Amino acid sequence: QNKYLSINTFFSTSTDRGVAEAFLPPLDQNVVQPVLFRLRVNTVNEIQPFTDIKTCSNFPDENETLFIPGTIFLISTITESSYEVKTHTSSKYWIVDLELCNTHPRELNTTFEYFNQSNNLSTLAKLAGFSRHIGKYDTAHRCYETLFLETGKNCIDSIFGMAQTACHMNHCERSIELSEIAYKLYSIFYKDKPWDIFYYIHQGWGLAFLKKKETKSLDLALKQLEKALCCLPEPSTCVDKVRLQQCHECYALGYAIIGSIYREMQEYPRSKQQYDKALRHCSELPQGHPYVYYLYIPFGKTLRIMKEYNQAIDYHTQALNFIEKEYLFGHYELARVHRALGLDYAEICQYELVLKQHLKEAVAMYNTMEWMNLLPARKQKMAEEIERIQNTLVMPVLMEKSEKEKSANSLEKKMAKRKITKKIEKEKRRKLQ
Repeated sequence: QNKYLSINTFFSTSTDRGVAEAFLPPLDQNVVQPVLFRLRVNTVNEIQPFTDIKTCSNFPDENETLFIPGTIFLISTITESSYEVKTHTSSKYWIVDLELCNTHPRELNTTFEYFNQSNNLSTLAKLAGFSRHIGKYDTAHRCYETLFLETGKNCIDSIFGMAQTACHMNHCERSIELSEIAYKLYSIFYKDKPWDIFYYIHQGWGLAFLKKKETKSLDLALKQLEKALCCLPEPSTCVDKVRLQQCHECYALGYAIIGSIYREMQEYPRSKQQYDKALRHCSELPQGHPYVYYLYIPFGKTLRIMKEYNQAIDYHTQALNFIEKEYLFGHYELARVHRALGLDYAEICQYELVLKQHLKEAVAMYNTMEWMNLLPARKQKMAEEIERIQNTLVMPVLMEKSEKEKSANSLEKKMAKRKITKKIEKEKRRKLQ
């Protein structure tokens, strides 16, 4: 629900529900679940990607309305129907309510803008970059490989793209190797050395070292990020607004990665200092820029370690609200921020909220390809963590019960002891008499 559906062919519909139900699969062939699309269309709007073809159709009784290819709908609701169909078809089916979008949704505008900004690239190069941008790393890797094999012109860009993709896929050694090759080739063929190319090479190179999480690798990661920042011009020297924004984005991302490196080195005050620098550059970006909210996730992790729990929860909550609203980077980032919030709440012993966040993390991961690529050990760890939290929630109840049982047993013992004492006293009085 609340997702978009684009029809890539002509979409034949009917204003007569009975006609549509007649096309549902027969009961004896009901291997898959039958679906009835129910469309909500505003006929007053100027943009109308449909037409009534009843008068020119060979089957006028079908009351057919035809939509053009590429029509975009919003999935409003999905419900199960028990409507009794008077034909030979299924008696139960799913109803999907679709609402016609007369303008491009924000999420799709982001896609269109991405492709339009790269006019100098081939379609395959655009697809590779966009696939990496939305987290489809397998697709991006295949595109870059194809570019490398088929085009000599873009081979350096392809190598650099494969290095970045390998880093995202946690193939750190491969990413480091490809980054080094890309750096040498760019140094030879790009004499003017555009700052953004070399910044991104050093940044990706350092990120690959960071993901190895070894002491020596962390030092190398820090050196690469320092080199990356040295490639950047002073923001005050950027006359062009687009270049100025890109410059602030690069500084913000660079300082944020350095903050993560210092966190892995367990130098938490220095980590916090770097994240503060990153946020200062984010303040120069347009309001609502995604970098701000995506920096909140790792920054919140550092704050949690420094026991600044309220600030960590605040940052992670802001990041969650933004990701749920914008949804620019898919379900993986959603899972990431739910996990971060779960760990925050665990520190302040809010176990019900911890369980809620970890369950949401599992759901968000399950809805993506990331779940398929997730190691069985990680899945097992998630399951064990959820079970542990559930047990933690049950323990206070059990402890409360045991306390009641103890008090009950204690009362019974006291009563029994009192009875024995009374019996002894009664026996003494009898003997005295």
